[in-house]
Amino acid sequence: MARKRQLSKERRIVKQLQRYEPKTPIATDYFLPNHSGIASHPEFKEALAGVTGLWEVDGTETQLITADEIDMQDKAIININSLKLGTAEGNSRIYFYEGGSPTAEYIMWDDTGHRFEISDDLQCLGNVISQGDIYTTGAGDDLWLGNSTQGSASFQAYANGNLTATGTSTLTNITTTNRIKSMPQSWDKTLLDPNGIWDIDTQVPITTAEAALKVTRVKVDLNTTGKNVWGDLKYADNLSSFTNATLIRAFDTSSGVLDATGLSIAVPSGKEVYIQFDSQSDSTITFMALHIEWDFD
Repeated sequence: MARKRQLSKERRIVKQLQRYEPKTPIATDYFLPNHSGIASHPEFKEALAGVTGLWEVDGTETQLITADEIDMQDKAIININSLKLGTAEGNSRIYFYEGGSPTAEYIMWDDTGHRFEISDDLQCLGNVISQGDIYTTGAGDDLWLGNSTQGSASFQAYANGNLTATGTSTLTNITTTNRIKSMPQSWDKTLLDPNGIWDIDTQVPITTAEAALKVTRVKVDLNTTGKNVWGDLKYADNLSSFTNATLIRAFDTSSGVLDATGLSIAVPSGKEVYIQFDSQSDSTITFMALHIEWDFD
């Protein structure tokens, strides 16, 4: 008895397809369909599902499987809404050909570190927006903003809230269009002959608050430890009538000195800051050195 000839895998596929739509063979193992597309012929995927090594059914999904690789060359376009890598916890990579190696460059999901890694430089043509912290883990832990060389690097920072810098930093040529918080500043005034000032006016202007700020220290030194001055540091809406005068801190000295630290007294923007003597000073007091430290609120 003649042995029945075994069909090749390709011819078995053709035979299965002809159950749904007969085709006219034009050459060995080839045929021309009247039209094609799995969307028009879902039975095509059904017919291939039983072919070992090509499709497998996983639950409700029919999946294409391959033992090695799919070579799409440069002709194909994959139109998908999502791409899934991996079937369990672990690292995943997408490789790119570089320098003669098909795995030289990659984008990797580091499952242990819970982060993405890119094997080479990243150039972003749009904005980089982060909802978390941005930090470095390199040998020098340097964060370069601007060009890749320190001499030409530049940094611009914008914040709706506070912009805070901690640690030891050396900054030169700082240009800002706004105020820098947590950088103490001061008003320093030396009043000669406080006794004679009383004869002219009991209120002496110091400055205008250029922005909302907080007074953190009030220091007074006299030329003598045997006499004292008494009065108040205040702010008001204006210097003509001292409308809405508000006490910042009394500057009463003891043994010719006052040093009130650790203050946090708010002064609104635009207010006039001044001192007001409570009584006339002794004529032996030749000067009163006033030092007021403050910070932007």
